[in-house]
Amino acid sequence: MAEDEIDYDFSDPKGPTPEKAKLGPPDRWMYCPPMATEVIGKHFLAFKTPLCSLYDSQVEKQYQFHPKDVFKKKLAGAEKGAKIGLWVDLTKTNRYYSHKEVERHNCLYKKLPLQGHGATPTVAETKIFCDAVEEYLKCVCIPWYDVNSLIRRGFGDFFACADYSAAL
Repeated sequence: MAEDEIDYDFSDPKGPTPEKAKLGPPDRWMYCPPMATEVIGKHFLAFKTPLCSLYDSQVEKQYQFHPKDVFKKKLAGAEKGAKIGLWVDLTKTNRYYSHKEVERHNCLYKKLPLQGHGATPTVAETKIFCDAVEEYLKCVCIPWYDVNSLIRRGFGDFFACADYSAAL
């Protein structure tokens, strides 16, 4: 097995397990586009929740989407030489993939579990997100995702309210 094919799913006790995988992919996940076609504002890459290989038997090959696929994406619209250095997970679950699959790409993993299901982020949650982004904004592309939508309701407005529009 090649280094980029190594599966770290089973070494994370809080991560996915065969039992959790039996619950299947997220609702409406299958036909949702995997990623935005371009980086947003030179720094942000929106994508749906990637799934570890434990889900492969439930997902047709053409629809499989793993954490490593995010790192293989050409970052169209990003600054030249940009790479993914901070991964922001906005979900409340750890059952779809292990954070170790992200960290093995020399990428920091930030878990910010939001309410979801139509709820917008609170002011405090938005501040945590903005603070994490501020540290990396100038030098890397930062992907974030929701279970099956490409843009989390409420975070599209954080640029204006946090005065990040000038940095973009």
